[in-house]
Amino acid sequence: MEGRTDTDTVILQHTDANGILIGIGILNLDYIQEDDGRWSAVCRELGTPAFADSLEEASSQLKDAILLQISEMDRLGDIEAFLQDHDVHLVSPSRSSGQWELVEARK
Repeated sequence: MEGRTDTDTVILQHTDANGILIGIGILNLDYIQEDDGRWSAVCRELGTPAFADSLEEASSQLKDAILLQISEMDRLGDIEAFLQDHDVHLVSPSRSSGQWELVEARK
């Protein structure tokens, strides 16, 4: 049995404490339904994985994992090098600390 596949593109948004946009980048997410029906998900650029029983749950878990990973690298002060090492390019990057979020890209 060959499983289904799906892809998604999300926008990584970095805003400061006042909600002002600091930078944006693009992340590509891939989903594969395994033979047992469960879903594997991975962010192409970051290599961040997630696994779940449904596509929706895998997508949600993957996005949560990405935000946790990005936020922790930012907290450690390594976000610029981390993103550069993973070929994620932000438009208008800043060293300012702030909030990270994922926004659905239009298909």
